[in-house]
Amino acid sequence: MIASRAADILATEPSSADAVAEATAELPSYVADVTRWDLVAAVEKAADSIARSRHPLLGDVLGPGPVPWECWQCELVEPWPILADAAARLGSPLPSRHPNAGHWAVTTD
Repeated sequence: MIASRAADILATEPSSADAVAEATAELPSYVADVTRWDLVAAVEKAADSIARSRHPLLGDVLGPGPVPWECWQCELVEPWPILADAAARLGSPLPSRHPNAGHWAVTTD
């Protein structure tokens, strides 16, 4: 959820300085600070891994990771695809409904 929103921010707001922090600020107020920290850490770890695979020399310059997303964002020419791919890698943190959960079917071969 944060990675997806951060990618949207980067794609639409060129003045963004740290899209992950900006997306985190949009979370509802009932989300605990520790949960926010965990979500940001997961996004930054996934984004760092993807960015290092695509830009290994820059990864060497930034040092051992994961580094905060803000560092990557200020160095990359087009950073939003990395966050979009991190969002796809992480999936949705929200539970989804499965209408057929608990449904049994008998099949014969």
